[in-house]
Amino acid sequence: MSMRRLALAAAITTLTSTAYAGPQLFSDARSFAMGGTGVASALPSDASFANPALLAIRQHSDSADDFALVLPSANARYADDKKVIDQINAIQDEINRFNSALSALNSTAVQQSAATLENQLRDLNHDTVRGDAGLGIALQVPSQSLSVGVFSDATLRVTAQSDIAASDLTYLNNIANGTPATSIDTSGTGTGGYRLQSYGTVVGAAVGEAGISFAHQFDLNDHQIALGISPKFVQLRTFDYKQDVGSFDSSNFHAANYETRKNGFNADIGAAYQFGEQSQWVAGLSIRNVIPMKLDSVYGRTFHLDPKATVGLSQSTDWHTLSVDLDLTPTRSFGYDDKTQWLAVGGEFNIFETLQLRAGVRQNLAKTGTDYGVQEKTQFTAGVGLSPFGIHLELSGLVSSAEYGAALQTAFTF
Repeated sequence: MSMRRLALAAAITTLTSTAYAGPQLFSDARSFAMGGTGVASALPSDASFANPALLAIRQHSDSADDFALVLPSANARYADDKKVIDQINAIQDEINRFNSALSALNSTAVQQSAATLENQLRDLNHDTVRGDAGLGIALQVPSQSLSVGVFSDATLRVTAQSDIAASDLTYLNNIANGTPATSIDTSGTGTGGYRLQSYGTVVGAAVGEAGISFAHQFDLNDHQIALGISPKFVQLRTFDYKQDVGSFDSSNFHAANYETRKNGFNADIGAAYQFGEQSQWVAGLSIRNVIPMKLDSVYGRTFHLDPKATVGLSQSTDWHTLSVDLDLTPTRSFGYDDKTQWLAVGGEFNIFETLQLRAGVRQNLAKTGTDYGVQEKTQFTAGVGLSPFGIHLELSGLVSSAEYGAALQTAFTF
């Protein structure tokens, strides 16, 4: 795809002036593969990302209680339920055919191309494409007395949605019905013909954090209760860039000119209760970002980082883990996305502490049905882990009717 096509693609699929995009909370690769569960099932190496109390819970695998270094954990997701990129390619090709027919003075081909373009733009209007990315590192020293961990992670979400101007549709409709035509300007100067009036806005949000986790386990009638806290430094960022389609040029976009930032302190807290004859059950509660934070973009859009409470239950042995998580609080949408409140189920088979096979599914319980945007419903996940000699390599995938994702993580325990 040429640079000119990329520029037009980015513009024609950008958000409308009332749209937003907010990132998901960071998730490690093992949790990613197990449907997003982790509040009661995360290993100590990943506890700071899910529930700091799990740093102090005794594990069935001896190696899981060791010193752990996660470096790094990365994930990415892409949602395009309306095949937006394919639509953009078709529109760009049709604009070229329209201008070529006009240069050749082929009025019949010009009318046909104008009608095709009108229909393509109508179909594209308010269709959405979305991307997420996350990166995390951690250094954990588990203990049933006082566990300590250091972690840092960052997440980013950018959403794009078209908003086609009625004047563009009228212009094309008139040509299709015989009105004399001018070429469609793709130079961005407005001097090369008709300048498309459709507008778009690139909007995104990012959350970066760095903190220290502390956890301690208490004995209660032969059962174990662990409490954890992760005080952390948090930086919020928003990106908000508005431009009309005709003059959009990706080389002119400088994030610093359309960015806002806010720094602050926050905390995650968690609790875990371990029970059963062989301590095989764990019930967990995690509240991430206990202090509400918000940040306005350069155009006055507000991104909210709200507290998120999740409960979980897991059952583990030397060879398997089963887990279920439920969000008690929905995550409000930041744009043309649905709210999300996940019920997730996941499982892992551990073969001789060397090969791990994982799978999961999660269902959005929040009310859905926005008029347009990416619909969050059911997602399926799977993954594999290799852990010979304290070296851990995790690879995970996610798929739904609209979204695809993958996660990769390397870690070391000793």
